[in-house]
Parts: sequence; structure tokens; C-alpha cells
Amino acid sequence: MEKIILKDGSEIQIHEGADLSNIVTDIKSYDDLEQLAQKLKTENLTSVQFVQKSGAVTAKYDNLELIGPHLRINLDDTVSVTFGLRQRTPQDMQQEDVYTAIAYLSDEQAATVKDLYPEWQADGAYKTGDRRRDGGGLYKCLQDHEAQLDWAPHAAPSLWAKILTDPAGEVLPWEQPDSTNPYHKGDRVTHNGKTWESNVDNNVWEPGVVGTESLWHVVSE
Repeated sequence: MEKIILKDGSEIQIHEGADLSNIVTDIKSYDDLEQLAQKLKTENLTSVQFVQKSGAVTAKYDNLELIGPHLRINLDDTVSVTFGLRQRTPQDMQQEDVYTAIAYLSDEQAATVKDLYPEWQADGAYKTGDRRRDGGGLYKCLQDHEAQLDWAPHAAPSLWAKILTDPAGEVLPWEQPDSTNPYHKGDRVTHNGKTWESNVDNNVWEPGVVGTESLWHVVSE
């Protein structure tokens, strides 16, 4: 078998005759599949060598990204994984730099540049802290999960929290928060024709409701 050698020195045994668009390797278990996925992370594809059985290096590539993979169960019950690699363009790498930079913004800062964040998609995996746009709002992922069609941020409060306040100071209409995205002391909202200011942190109560007098006060009517 031939092999590819990745940036960290790890190797993947592949079928002969591979090219960038069609690479086949065999696995024996789901543990093998997980190990393969770890090897094929983007940061490990910045340097890739194709090596023949003889040890001769037939090709070297920089800055690749993964296409696929696809699983195939063979007649002998072995499992083959087919995947491709493609050259990342300067635009791809520039976009990645943007995504890296905005990942470190606070929620308040992120809300000022929410159009830089990608739209939520119903495929792929999301990690805790990821932020995505959905229905005009910006949401933060609360726990690692694989996306599903009915788990859009606006419909999955256990997985996503909407960022409710405007860092520029614009007073937005009150929305019912969850414990994961409460209002804090000093936050202002409009509700039932009035502007309210929160007196406390972690405020999830509706302004003007009986029993919440100590939590909100009216700023203007």
C-alpha cells in the first residue's frame, strides 16, 4: 500500500493509484474512524506528502482541506473510507483568519459584527461557544452536538442561546430569555409601551409583571 504523511508526521495507509480527489483507506472499527478524523483535521493538512511503497515521495501539497469522507462496506465485511483533498485558495485562508479572530470576541462585541458570522446550517457539528446567525439573530452554542434540521438555534434553547442585548446601546424589545442568556443589571428593554432597566444580574423575569417590581424599573413611558 501507499501512504500519505501529514504535518504532524502521522501516516495513513491508502490504496494504490490515489489522487487528491480520490483517496481510499481501510478501517477495522469506529475507533479507527475516529483516529482517521483526528488525523485529517485542517491544521494537519497544511503539509501533505504522497509516498509510494518504495518510499519515494510522489507529490507534496500545502494548505489542503478535506472533502468527504464516505464509508463503504465491502463484501468481506471490511470498511473502506473514500475521501478527497483540495487546495485551499487565498480567499479560503483569509476567511479562516476572520473566523479565528471573531471567535475570541465577547458576546457584546460579536453582536456589533454579527454579519461576519456564518448562517446556521442543518449539517455538520457545532462546538460549545460557536456563534451562528439564524432568523436575523445571533446565537451562541451551549453544548457540543451534531446538527439536525429541527435543531435550528431559534427552536433549540437547550442547545443555543440568543444574544439579546445591543452593545451599541440601542434599546431592543424585551424577549423571554432562558437561564443561559439572562439580562443583566443596567440592560434596557422596551415592553408594553415602556422602557425598562434591569436592577439585577441574571434577570429572566418579564418587566411589569406582579412580583417583579424589585427586578425592573421604568426609565420612560
